[in-house]
Amino acid sequence: MPQPSPDVVFRRSAWRRLLAVSLSGAIGLLLLCNLATSRHASYKVAGGAAALLFGYIAIRAARAAIFAGADHLVVRDVYRTYRIGWQEIARFEAPPRWGTWRKIGLRIHLRNGQVIAVIAYARGLLDTGRPEEAAVLELEQLRRQRTGNPTST
Repeated sequence: MPQPSPDVVFRRSAWRRLLAVSLSGAIGLLLLCNLATSRHASYKVAGGAAALLFGYIAIRAARAAIFAGADHLVVRDVYRTYRIGWQEIARFEAPPRWGTWRKIGLRIHLRNGQVIAVIAYARGLLDTGRPEEAAVLELEQLRRQRTGNPTST
């Protein structure tokens, strides 16, 4: 059965996606060049594995997005994809101004205490300024509409 299309989609800007793919792709190409010049098989295997890893990370970073549907939220991040029912979400939170090593990006607080951090949160062409604050407000409004809960918990 086909999935219904999401009502709202949040992604990083095209420039940020291009930057992620370019940086990871450049590192991957350097590692691939190592394959051609290396004489040791172990270096070739390690370089090839690292090139594949950077290619995978580049693709996942470029595809990161938040899809807000009628009854659930799909969060596709670099490392994982989450499907979260609106009833499971307690609140949304903007990232701290200077970031942290853990839980960087827009934060989704679940009712069970789990926190999911997402790097994709801009809706416009450029995600300059503080787009995460606008995304938090819009996602919180969607959560309230979908759950019928007018307040945040």
